[in-house]
Amino acid sequence: MESKPLTNQQYKVLRYIDKHLHDKGFPPTLQEIGVAIGITNVNAVRGHVLALEKKGYITKAPDRARSIHIIKPLSPLSRLKRKMHKILKTDKGVYHQVVYALAWVTYQKKPYFEKTMRDGVVKTLSAECLKRGWELIQTETAPDYISLVVKVWPNHSPQLVVRRCQNSLKNLIKQTLDLQSDKRLWGKGYVATTSLDLLPQMIERLLNNQFSDSMGDGK
Repeated sequence: MESKPLTNQQYKVLRYIDKHLHDKGFPPTLQEIGVAIGITNVNAVRGHVLALEKKGYITKAPDRARSIHIIKPLSPLSRLKRKMHKILKTDKGVYHQVVYALAWVTYQKKPYFEKTMRDGVVKTLSAECLKRGWELIQTETAPDYISLVVKVWPNHSPQLVVRRCQNSLKNLIKQTLDLQSDKRLWGKGYVATTSLDLLPQMIERLLNNQFSDSMGDGK
């Protein structure tokens, strides 16, 4: 798809998307674009984004937050390759993201997550992933640990993802179980792998390596 001239507003939108990607490493939401360029109507922002997509400046996954990617100017050879990809559909559904299998355990392996709380855990993690532009692929909530498979941005480390997920669950756990605000929730360490086959044995090692000391804050 050949790039076509932009209107002034479309140029502002594209410039902000590029700046956001450069500064933060992931795309902005429609709301963030609107705030940055002074458009209060989200539908108007969506219209500019769709126009940029039709003109060949960006790509965007439908109905997914933070899925905008800028298409850089292409050489004649790259245009030919792109045309072949379009015909053969070899790059259909491909996004520059990383899939991690992650797990962490409760402090002293306490059984916080009984069946009545597990729906709330999934909803909370789903909301956090949506806010961050991640894709939650799979979750498992055991009484004393949580594991998940999540697709994240390349510059988001496993440590960052685990910490944000843990923080998102703090209020749910403390309100449901009526715990003190300074109560330690999480055990020492976490599991991170890109191999789903290794996840079960790594979780077992993590559970076996938990100690009842007070090392680390784990909150």
